Amino acid sequence: MCHGASVYIKLCALFCGLAFTVHFVIGSSSVVRTTTVIVAPIKAKGSGPLYRIRENGKWGFMNRQGDVVIPARFDHAEDFFEQKAVVSLEGKLGYIDETGEWRIEPPLFGARRFQRGIAVAGIPDTLGIIDSSGRFLIEPQFTGIDDFSEGLAAVWRGPTRRVQGEFVFVFGGKWGFIREDGSIAVETRFERVKKFTEGVAAVAFGSQLDERGVIVNGGKWGFIDARGEIVIQPKFDEVKPFYAGVAVYWDAGARAQGLIDHSGSVLLPAHYRQIGPYLDDDPFHDGLVRAITKGGLVEYLKATGKVAFQCPKSDCSDFSEGLAHVSDGRRSGYIDTTGAIVITLDFDDARDFSEDLAAVEEEKLWGYIDKTGRWAIPPRFAETYPFVDGLALVRLEDRWIYIDSTGGIVRENVWDGLN
Repeated sequence: MCHGASVYIKLCALFCGLAFTVHFVIGSSSVVRTTTVIVAPIKAKGSGPLYRIRENGKWGFMNRQGDVVIPARFDHAEDFFEQKAVVSLEGKLGYIDETGEWRIEPPLFGARRFQRGIAVAGIPDTLGIIDSSGRFLIEPQFTGIDDFSEGLAAVWRGPTRRVQGEFVFVFGGKWGFIREDGSIAVETRFERVKKFTEGVAAVAFGSQLDERGVIVNGGKWGFIDARGEIVIQPKFDEVKPFYAGVAVYWDAGARAQGLIDHSGSVLLPAHYRQIGPYLDDDPFHDGLVRAITKGGLVEYLKATGKVAFQCPKSDCSDFSEGLAHVSDGRRSGYIDTTGAIVITLDFDDARDFSEDLAAVEEEKLWGYIDKTGRWAIPPRFAETYPFVDGLALVRLEDRWIYIDSTGGIVRENVWDGLN
């Protein structure tokens, strides 16, 4: 869920990265837009051994050595999870194995990656849960199903649908939770919910929407346990899931965020403009969460709510692999988890470390440095992405290529920059 908002996406092509029509209901405003989003085919961490490639407008897969193992013939393709990948062919979804053979043949609707032997899939406008053979363990009956977290997935029933020209507005309805075996864990009775973490899930009470689906009263947020019992009373204007024993909350009156503990007590009063990312992902990296004061200063907080240190320059990123990139507005370097500058601000721009390498920019070209700040791959690329399982997608002049950690080219022309 997007910051606790009720969100509906009607995919024209069913995949993130293709053109889609989307209706967001966030807070008390409504935004409708049609857009084409280009998403680079970065291999997902934890995915299978193959890498996506695009040739002549079709998608296939190569191995770590750059050899094509599944010829490019699909309209779109996702990464492999549990030896299966979602692909689209002639507008229909199915799953292939790592040899390119069908394991669950089209047509499916809204198919997502496998996790723990099950996946979300369905028929038009209705979703259920399938097993690895494609058999429905939970027959399509929900308008929406979120990913499972701690053995429970949020499900959405009974929303109102309104068609206006090419736009489809879907709003209202109720949310609850199902178990992996398909049984109902918590009945669909909440206006909005978030995923289970640390044994609890955030739920909203008293939200009100007008006939357009715009939230006119956001209600109050609290937390329930896996039985649906309220364990933290609904008294917050907005919350995020629990991580490291704390949850971010929003105080609408103060227009600021703070932290609460599992008892619902305020651990850190709301005086930060933002704590962690906008999404509901874990905000802690290397034990610290990035927070922005109302004055725009960046501070790092411990899970106790105490300030560990303040960013020594004008801006600092989240931590990744023990380092965060820091900028004075002109040049960039890196700090460690004590706040000490360990890689001096010698670069025009910098990005997160991944697999002990970070992309940095010098004179409008990108390369990669190691954790000592030395060049591992000298700058020569127009664009770069993080290393995943030993390879990185980069653009060399007008060619997208895969390189290894020495900068050697593994395969040329693997993507044309389009979806």
